Amino acid sequence: AQWHNLLLSHELRTQAVRMLVPVSMLHFETTLASFKGALLLGLRRDFGGDPQHLSVLASSMSDGSAVRRFLVLHDTVPGGTGYLDRFGEPDRLKTILELAREALAECPCRTEGRAACHRCLYGVLSSREMPHASRETALKLLDDFLCEWDVEEIDTVTGIDIAPVQLSELEMQFR
Repeated sequence: AQWHNLLLSHELRTQAVRMLVPVSMLHFETTLASFKGALLLGLRRDFGGDPQHLSVLASSMSDGSAVRRFLVLHDTVPGGTGYLDRFGEPDRLKTILELAREALAECPCRTEGRAACHRCLYGVLSSREMPHASRETALKLLDDFLCEWDVEEIDTVTGIDIAPVQLSELEMQFR
């Protein structure tokens, strides 16, 4: 029998935000799951409920010498709902990240000796992401983002130098 390969697709016009995560190889599953959970937790706090129409997925891009890893936050409603417009406002994004940091810092699981719980990261992540989620990792990332919060416009993400991240990861692997 002869087979014919078909590619089926569905095009959806909606809103999306691509966020570069400062990680290239080391512990990337933990970092991505933890940051994704923190982002969704902050959104939940900002919206005052569960934004079920927003979804986050991991993506990557290579320029030959480095791999850039992203979280893509997108609206699942055709045409978008407009909620992602707030990510274009640096102060609003900072507020969302601060809300996430506050929720993680105050979560009762911090004293229970667990990586996370249903009250923080597990409440917003899928069951396959839960083993990789870490409240401490998310807090460290949020602290790094928020302590030196500075916004600048860029033309493209390929213009962002990720060499310091790669070098620090190489050093961590060596240790």
